[in-house]
Amino acid sequence: MKGEILWITFFQILKFSQKKTNKASGGKQMAEFSFEIEEKLLVLSENDKGWTKELNRVSFNGAPAKYDIRTWSPDHTKMGKGITLSNEEFQVLVDAFKN
Repeated sequence: MKGEILWITFFQILKFSQKKTNKASGGKQMAEFSFEIEEKLLVLSENDKGWTKELNRVSFNGAPAKYDIRTWSPDHTKMGKGITLSNEEFQVLVDAFKN
């Protein structure tokens, strides 16, 4: 009886944990994520599918906006890998190109 209860409890936990995971993340639980493009600064390039590589000021998860370089889908609902820079980091980059 104890073995059956233990097995049922294990199965219920396993079933519950599967609801809160994402296969694309290797079964890891996905955290809440939000972003807002606060200022569009520059489109660097565009590929055949309409995705653009852009320099923007983006706020992630409600944090203050940072400079951000990455690819975006045409409707800006999906993003590719990119890099974020603080104001100070961005200024170092700008200064390096001025010299």
